[in-house]
Amino acid sequence: MAETFATSPERDLGRGLAVIGAALLVSLLAGWFGMTAGLDRFLFHLLATWRPQAPLSEARVVGLSAQPADLGDPAFWQTLNAAGPARVVLLFVPEDDAVTALLAQQENLLLGRALLPREDGVYQVQSVPAALANLPWALSAFGAGGVHFQQTSYAVDGTWLPTLEYKLARPDQPVGQARRFRLRYPARGRYPAVLGTARALAAGEFPAATLADKTVLIARRLPPEDAEFARLPASGGQLVSRLAYHMTGLTTLQNRAEPLEAAPWLVWPALLIAALALTALYQRLPTRATFRAALLIALGLPLLAWLLLFANLWLFVADLMLLNLWVVFFLVLQENTILAATLNRQILDTSGFMQRRYTPKSFYATEEHWSQVANMIKQMLHIRRTIFLDRVVGDHRCREVIAVNCSLEDIYEMRRDYERTPYTLALDANGPIRMQRTYLKDQPENEAQYLIPLVFAGEVNGFWALGIEEEDIGDVAQFEAALGETAVEIAEMLYHRRRFMEAESEKSLLPELLAFNQDRALAQLLRESTALMERHVLRFESIFHGQHTGVLIYDMFGQVLMINDGMAEALSGVDFAPYDNSLADLLQLLGGYDDVQAKRLVLDILRRDQQFSFPLNLSNQRSVLLVLRPLRSLSEEVEASPFSKLGVLCEMVDITDLARLSQVKEKMIRQTTMVLRNDIMGLSMAHELITQPDVPEADKQQMMAIANEKMASLKQLLEEGSGYLKTSSFDTSSPFFPIEFAGLLQQVVGEAEKLLAQRDLTLDLEKPELMNFVLASPNQLKDLLLAVFRLMAEDAEKKSVLSLRIGEKDGLLSLRFVNQGYGIPERQLAKIRGTDRDLDHKTGRDLQRNLRYLADWQGDYQLSSEIGKGTSCTIRLKVFG
Repeated sequence: MAETFATSPERDLGRGLAVIGAALLVSLLAGWFGMTAGLDRFLFHLLATWRPQAPLSEARVVGLSAQPADLGDPAFWQTLNAAGPARVVLLFVPEDDAVTALLAQQENLLLGRALLPREDGVYQVQSVPAALANLPWALSAFGAGGVHFQQTSYAVDGTWLPTLEYKLARPDQPVGQARRFRLRYPARGRYPAVLGTARALAAGEFPAATLADKTVLIARRLPPEDAEFARLPASGGQLVSRLAYHMTGLTTLQNRAEPLEAAPWLVWPALLIAALALTALYQRLPTRATFRAALLIALGLPLLAWLLLFANLWLFVADLMLLNLWVVFFLVLQENTILAATLNRQILDTSGFMQRRYTPKSFYATEEHWSQVANMIKQMLHIRRTIFLDRVVGDHRCREVIAVNCSLEDIYEMRRDYERTPYTLALDANGPIRMQRTYLKDQPENEAQYLIPLVFAGEVNGFWALGIEEEDIGDVAQFEAALGETAVEIAEMLYHRRRFMEAESEKSLLPELLAFNQDRALAQLLRESTALMERHVLRFESIFHGQHTGVLIYDMFGQVLMINDGMAEALSGVDFAPYDNSLADLLQLLGGYDDVQAKRLVLDILRRDQQFSFPLNLSNQRSVLLVLRPLRSLSEEVEASPFSKLGVLCEMVDITDLARLSQVKEKMIRQTTMVLRNDIMGLSMAHELITQPDVPEADKQQMMAIANEKMASLKQLLEEGSGYLKTSSFDTSSPFFPIEFAGLLQQVVGEAEKLLAQRDLTLDLEKPELMNFVLASPNQLKDLLLAVFRLMAEDAEKKSVLSLRIGEKDGLLSLRFVNQGYGIPERQLAKIRGTDRDLDHKTGRDLQRNLRYLADWQGDYQLSSEIGKGTSCTIRLKVFG
């Protein structure tokens, strides 16, 4: 059968020889248990009856039945001899003297003597009365192989004696060694005629002329109650009597219809050659074609055997048919075993790869569970050193298993017995205890040492010892509470792992052997691997579609391979359909290239591995950088890949924040420059006043103090400005980032107008013409102002006025919102000012979240409300420069 995976020639040869050997062995066992012989007899009888057969009237053998006494009637012999039979054969030996005397006078009589076994296992010829000693005789015996076969002779006392069938059919041929021949039984209802009884013939009940020139076989007539027991089963469900057996054997030899069969020493080499040929054929065919070929061969063998019967040859068709069946069976079984092993191996490899690559090994199954615990602690707590101790199963002692930033030998206490101090103290406290005496060696003066029990469900799983510097503890109560909670989590994991390992060790061998579904664990592993792969693919798709960078991949044939949501949204904004257009069309639309230039760019990307990028300004006020680069095909890629490329990757990188950052820095430099210019001009004027001789000394001193204060302010401004200019990202969490408030206010008011329009509100805005930069995070400040607008709008009466007054005083820019509304209950305001997460008002939650940033920005706020009058909110931001 066709292989589905590559194997070495040695393994292919071995598998083929295994199939041949198994098929021949099963064929040998089938012959040993009679399966082959039964099928062979059935097929021979079936095929032999399909041949044209002579009518019964032309049969040269007839039969009679008689009682021994009937043979003593002279009238019977007179009538029989008058009919002129070719030969009369008596199949039994009478004992009566009168009968034997009459039989001795018959010249045309052949006596059939039975072949009887002796106690020593040797055959002997049936004895006859002395009166019949001179009659010609032959052996009347069943052949080896039952009623389907007969032999030409048998060896008795070293002499080959002919059977009556051979002596009658071949009287002129010498008797040689025994040769077995197959009897050709006719179809049902076409046996050679048994005309009747000897008494009926003597009485003239049927014409004696039917016996002319025929061989007459006379068998003993049995009582009716014994007649059925004297019949033996033959092929086709027929029952054969002894008379019918000898008549069929004689007819077969007379018609020279005994088929020539291959000798046993020729059958097995032929079967070996057939097995080689069938195995070589089937291994090179696909499974479906193998079954078709096997069916054709199974049907063709009987047809070939039927044709050979016309030449009196009998093919060992049963052996070949069964061999064909066994070869197909073992090939399919072997192929199924190989495929199952391959599939199992692929499942295990894939599962192992997925688990190693994407999922850490289960904490309960791994032997490195303490390493996982240590890694977890290293990520969570800033600890100088730590050691974990595991409980010894069946004992009240512990052993150190893993150390972090120290050695396992650093434990000063040597007993490790948790039924003694200091372990009992930790168990009694059921939490971390601070060691008053040294537990870990080489303790520095500023190191605090703790011992924490790992207890869960009343079971001691181990202990956790650590050393931490005093200044890293912070709030002692909070730190010890964190240690206790962490120890409980670790103890619970260790407890469940111990139960898991105990359950695994209790699995006995007998239930595993008697399990009906041995592949259940493998099927479960396949489902887990498939689910893991599906989760991994979904995770990648989620990341792919959720990233801010737009990605579009065209293959070499201009078809879209992948596109994420960001790129799809950006292209929809410029009315570009990626699935209906090519990469060249994209370059023409976004880059402004003509058709020739766009296609030349695509060719350079694919042929010369060039990468191009150019900035774009989208309609939604976003700035992007479009990057195009080739995607190389993998070495194991099976798809067509011209130029060894999979396609072109188009990345749309959003640089809006970087552009805004650059703009902010430019504006901040201009603002700082303006402040420096004004202050330097003031210092220059102060210098001129101080150097004039007519200025009083007191005024000079006052002017010097003002100049020194201004110089310190300039120095601080330059230091802060230098730090802000080093910022490399448009961050949302930088607490001291100078931003231009005027532009941000314009954006906020533009978006707030939609909120005000929903309530039919009017905004009364009062602001100075020039506003300094403020320290804040631009995105979060925008969200904060919009949240205040939303809260004011929801509380205001319809068609009322919302007032916003902006002013600058004492280095703070204040924004005061006042509405005419219903007012907000004080309890609700307290939740907004506080940190209570149980706030069912969405606008209140948004405002609560954004108000927290004011403290980071060195600003503050005031929020108040009066029922029936409205709400007011004041936001104060620190000014830069």
